[in-house]
Amino acid sequence: MDVLGAVRLSRETEATTSPARQKEIQEGWASANGHRIVGWAEDLGVSASVDPWDRPGLGPWLRGERGSFDILTCWRTDRVARRVLHFSKLIEHLRGNGRTLVSVTEGFDLSTPMGETIATIIAALAQGELAAIKERTKGSYDHLTKVGRHRGGFVPYGYRPIPALDGRGYVLEIDPEPAAILRDVAARVIGGESINAIVSDLNRRGVPTSLDVQRIRAGKEPRGTTWRVGNLANLLRSETLRGYLVTADGSPIVNDAGRRVRRADALLDDGVWRKLQSEISDRANNRKPRPRVNASVLRRVAFCGVCEDLRPMYVYPGRGRNYYRCSSKSVGGTGCGNGSTPADWLEARVAEEFLSRAGHFEVMHRVFVPGESHAEERAETEAALGRLVERLEKIPSGGASERAVLARMREHEEHLAKLAALPETPDRWEDVPTGETFRQVWDRDPEGRNDLLRTAGVRAFVSREPRRRGTPADVRFTMGEFDDPEAQRLAEIAAEEATA
Repeated sequence: MDVLGAVRLSRETEATTSPARQKEIQEGWASANGHRIVGWAEDLGVSASVDPWDRPGLGPWLRGERGSFDILTCWRTDRVARRVLHFSKLIEHLRGNGRTLVSVTEGFDLSTPMGETIATIIAALAQGELAAIKERTKGSYDHLTKVGRHRGGFVPYGYRPIPALDGRGYVLEIDPEPAAILRDVAARVIGGESINAIVSDLNRRGVPTSLDVQRIRAGKEPRGTTWRVGNLANLLRSETLRGYLVTADGSPIVNDAGRRVRRADALLDDGVWRKLQSEISDRANNRKPRPRVNASVLRRVAFCGVCEDLRPMYVYPGRGRNYYRCSSKSVGGTGCGNGSTPADWLEARVAEEFLSRAGHFEVMHRVFVPGESHAEERAETEAALGRLVERLEKIPSGGASERAVLARMREHEEHLAKLAALPETPDRWEDVPTGETFRQVWDRDPEGRNDLLRTAGVRAFVSREPRRRGTPADVRFTMGEFDDPEAQRLAEIAAEEATA
């Protein structure tokens, strides 16, 4: 039968078990039993704690990359495995592939009844060791959870693991680049942009996803995974963005004191978080219309000047050119009698009027400024206090457990008193200068002209007698008010001169 000889040595100074000596003994056994050596699995300088499949010499043979064999021999069993789990796994693999294991100096032969008995005992020991490992792992996992340490594995987007200051394990800190991406995404959602549009933009710009960020951090090549609407929406709803530890279904995790476990600084402050959740909730409940793709430059800008209600005009194709006409023709089919207006003429007319009136004004960007509120923290503290009250009712009075619970309750009550004394300010919106005028933005971004007109509050009420070729439409404009520092200063000078 074909024999694969296993040779392992942790340190080459072990003269009594030198590789040459191990080979000599195995060759003698193979010759005495009528077998032939087909190869050697040599692992020199490799610890016995390394899994056999991970060893450079033995691993390829077990994975079928070096050839076949019938018997795996070793000088002693600790040359192939020292850990019970590794040894049990090796025996199961060999038996499953019709092979056997022989330790030539210990008399262990898996093909004999005694070898089968020993293999059964080893499997039972391995099962016990596996259970003990699981219990130790769970205990360590639970402890890390309660103290807010990183438990290993997946890292939430926007954070990165760093060694704890006390040298015991890891904690999470905000990762600047992904955090900036998420804060920008949150601001865009609050500003009304759809998650679909944001996902398309992230993929177009090649922004790494959470999986690729972790691969890059580990020194691996990114896989180029793409952002998905559902995944981003779930991320924006997850309280991991506030530094809290949650279960797989998003439920909060609390410690022994009944408080929610926070393992990192909040990536989004409370005000932004509340506004973001409100926006997402409104969209989920269909209380906000879904943003529509611009159908024309004057969508929701051009309105019928004949209809009494605010009825928009829409573009339809005509002979050789497009026209704007009242949407009443598509509602009931009767129409209001307002004539159609050539689209190119009306768009040029609106552009001329808009830029002459507002082209020199600076465009302002509306920014959400979160207020300062401690309502949620108060609610969490009150909930934790309530859980302690429930626990107090179930434990014997007068003991150490009761004293510990009462001490924690006093801590929560003191914390509530501190929160009540802190100032609170409401959320608000502020207009921030962009550094560009309406004319500059109009020339720079043709595709965004409809948004620009609507931002400026432009409305064009159009009326035209039907079937009167060559007769221009009557256009009445309304527009929002703008701050004009120069005009304001001239008015102040005029007022000063009048009172002089």
